[in-house]
Amino acid sequence: MALVLIGALLVLSLVTTSAIVFWFFYALTVLVVVSYFWTKSAADNLRIRRTLANKWATTGDAIDEEILLSNLGRLPILLVELDDQSNLPGYSASVAENLDGRQTKRWISSGRALRRGLFSLGPMTVRTGDPFGIFLAEFDFPQVSTLVVYPPISVMPDFRIPTGSFFGNTRSNIRSPQVTADASSVRELVPGDEMKRIHWLSTARKMTLMVEEFDLEPAASVWLVLDMHRAVQSGSGDESTEEYAVKIASALAYQQVRDGKSVGLAAFGRERILVEPQKGTRQLWRILEQLATVSANGTAPFAEFLTETAPAFGRGMSLVAISPSSDLDWGTAMLNLGGRGLFPGAVLIDSESFGGTGSNKEVRELLATAGVSLRTVRQGQKFETIRAEIGADSYSGATPRSAFAVSRTASSARA
Repeated sequence: MALVLIGALLVLSLVTTSAIVFWFFYALTVLVVVSYFWTKSAADNLRIRRTLANKWATTGDAIDEEILLSNLGRLPILLVELDDQSNLPGYSASVAENLDGRQTKRWISSGRALRRGLFSLGPMTVRTGDPFGIFLAEFDFPQVSTLVVYPPISVMPDFRIPTGSFFGNTRSNIRSPQVTADASSVRELVPGDEMKRIHWLSTARKMTLMVEEFDLEPAASVWLVLDMHRAVQSGSGDESTEEYAVKIASALAYQQVRDGKSVGLAAFGRERILVEPQKGTRQLWRILEQLATVSANGTAPFAEFLTETAPAFGRGMSLVAISPSSDLDWGTAMLNLGGRGLFPGAVLIDSESFGGTGSNKEVRELLATAGVSLRTVRQGQKFETIRAEIGADSYSGATPRSAFAVSRTASSARA
């Protein structure tokens, strides 16, 4: 628009030969040139730095991010807009600021981790211009920080997990995820197995990938298996069968670790998850890390997932299925696992209480008749939350310094 006005004034000054028109033409030309170089200087001399205080949090924790905005040039910047594109729900570092020449401003952008998941803080779109509003410079600031939000460490009334059986004094039929002195057997590779456990001689002989299993010292171990089939979920947000399943898995994992027992996790959402049973606080955080990002996007029915993953579970272990499904097939699959030497239990999430249409009454009756340990959870189930102490360690490949704080707060599943 300014260039059009300059052109019009030039034509008008040549036609009228008026000194006043020439004066306006020269003044506007100088103004446009000055504005252009002012805007260019602002864009070239802006510097931004974002520093996330912690790389991980648990649901409900405060999120603090330090932002430094610097002007390296001599000219002041009367307005710079930072348009944040972070995808953390309820958080935004968008702001409008002004800077003097050679000035740096620092502030803390705060928010709260409202939902579990893996989130990106950034990038930003930066806009600035000249004092007269003639030119606008817009560019992207690509820095992105990754934040993982763990689900809360939940506690609910203890569920009686069926106890596995062991044979002999020095060996057990519990399979170890680690290589031990007691080699047990080989089996076909299933999704989630580590490639380093492939037994190449057996693979060459059978012409299919085979993995080696090792015995663990006798100890009670349990698999937690989540139904993440998209078609059977009900509710929305925190009040959904998906979020309740995650909280239940968190509570059962904590219960096992607290009691000094081994616990593992299996699920099939966006991808297959297989965390083999181990003991200790580090194992709890491994499971929570998987629970942070698991989502009910699975396309395989729960019965199919249980059947396909059965070889990885190992004989003599306990297995607790967590599902809102009303499909009798998964109940039958659980009984079949019992016939293969596993000790099944189940937590049935009442989908009807979340607004779903299917009732799992028949599944409950089928499993109860077979003597399977059962627990039914409905919408509004109370959970107790154990707050985690955030350390400086990154979530990736590292365990937070402290497993749980002494602070325990009673809450509903909306925690």
